[in-house]
Amino acid sequence: MSGPITVLACPAAALPVLLAASAIRAARAVQQAHAQAAELREKHEQDRTANRQRQSIAHSQGLAALQAQADAAEQRLAQLAELSERLGNGQALKAAQPQRPSTEDFISLADYVRAMEAFTQEAQGVLLTALAGQPSGDGEAGELALTLARVEQVDATRPSQRLLQRVAHMGPVPAHIQSLADELDGATDAVRFDLLASELRRRVQLHAEDALQEEVLRAQALVVEQSLQDLGYQVEEIEATLFVEGGVAHFRKNHWGDYMVRMRVEEGGGSLNFNVVRAVDAHDAAEPSVQDHLAEDRWCAEFPALLKALAARGVHLEVTRRLEAGDLPVQRVARDRLPRFAESEAPGSIPAQQPMALNTKPARG
Repeated sequence: MSGPITVLACPAAALPVLLAASAIRAARAVQQAHAQAAELREKHEQDRTANRQRQSIAHSQGLAALQAQADAAEQRLAQLAELSERLGNGQALKAAQPQRPSTEDFISLADYVRAMEAFTQEAQGVLLTALAGQPSGDGEAGELALTLARVEQVDATRPSQRLLQRVAHMGPVPAHIQSLADELDGATDAVRFDLLASELRRRVQLHAEDALQEEVLRAQALVVEQSLQDLGYQVEEIEATLFVEGGVAHFRKNHWGDYMVRMRVEEGGGSLNFNVVRAVDAHDAAEPSVQDHLAEDRWCAEFPALLKALAARGVHLEVTRRLEAGDLPVQRVARDRLPRFAESEAPGSIPAQQPMALNTKPARG
């Protein structure tokens, strides 16, 4: 099996991948907080001895405050879990949410609170948008959603209020929705009022569906980037809009030398193509080599691990086409057109190893 692999992004439930992306963003927020805390510790190192007693008191007070924050965050997340259950996918939130540390020292608890607050904020927006895109968004779940959103109340005398509140957390509505809402609020004829209300409900729902679909595509880009990093790949920074607009991104491991994998994404994220490429200089006219085959076989041996990692975060891919080794030559790309990665070995080197055994059973479909 060679480097070119084409996969289809299977239609998937939105919540698992969106909440997985929320968890990734929450974890990155904690990492950023760690970096900021390290800077503060260095600045205050000289004052620690003189302030030890005062810090001890402050530490106790701070720990108690953190415990209270953690409890409050868990209560809020319990409300979100209830809404998630009503949307039919309660397990997705439970799988993605941060876990409270078994030992509640200050640092561990502070990390947990940061992660919970970041995750809750992300998850709330996801759930509210998912609910707004459902025809049943005006029921009991809708009442719970409005309670969670804590949006600024609009003029209660406006008939359009209830429908617009369903998407208030998403910011200003498009002009065509606002215009229709104004027309509804001014309608006096009962028949016309009902027609306008029905049309406004439809447009609000479509607006939420479109927003949710774009957020899913953005979440997929983040999940792919983080999953590759977790598997030890160096990854070219993946734009949040890669799955929305389409394009390419490259990744590799730091001992791959001139070889890397190019991931090409179709606009709308419907399909992805992976193929091994080799960085070359302008004067390089080398023929296909054994190293090309090793690079292809190595990537194909590692590819299933990526599929598994993505599936665990709600991104499911189905392989639709694979090529045997040597069916196509490894694509050569001018070095200056590819991203630069840090090297731990000499450029062009590939460890002397035998290709791993591959399962070459044809893919379905």
